[in-house]
Amino acid sequence: MRNTQLKNKRDKRIVETFYKLYDVQRLRMDDVLRTLSEDYFFLSVDYIYNIIFYTKENKEYYDQLVDGALVLSKKQLKVS
Repeated sequence: MRNTQLKNKRDKRIVETFYKLYDVQRLRMDDVLRTLSEDYFFLSVDYIYNIIFYTKENKEYYDQLVDGALVLSKKQLKVS
């Protein structure tokens, strides 16, 4: 059984974590994608990239984070 709300919540967390590592900590994209794949979400690098950049809602959310339209709290910015 699929729970769409959980998938959407997971995807949002993927975008936020990518933003933190790539835009805030300024790591290389390939390193960020590999880290997300191997240490956080256990999904393929290609799948994570597609979630972020080829899903309309997620791309819009990422663009809002980059543009500063949305601000993450210090708790959300902390990457373990």
